[in-house]
Amino acid sequence: MTRLPGVFWCNYFGKKYVDFFQENTIKSFPWFQLENLSDGILTFLSESPLDKIVKDDNLEIQAKKHLGKDSFGDSEEYKKDPMGLQIKRTPFRI
Repeated sequence: MTRLPGVFWCNYFGKKYVDFFQENTIKSFPWFQLENLSDGILTFLSESPLDKIVKDDNLEIQAKKHLGKDSFGDSEEYKKDPMGLQIKRTPFRI
């Protein structure tokens, strides 16, 4: 994987991503809900997937900035070249 596509209504961060983003960084974002699992962290941006995140991408943008936007795909870059390779900062190497 060369990048994460985004931050969504519900996000699962497995151990590799918890280590990569650092647990404290993930937990310090004001998620609507956060659940500690035995093998990772589950987060929710809002109460429902039909909530305000559908109308306003500000929560997703804030979460990307908080975690490090250079780890996520760039939608403007994608619009310019949908088949282009986006290499971002992730815990995986190609």
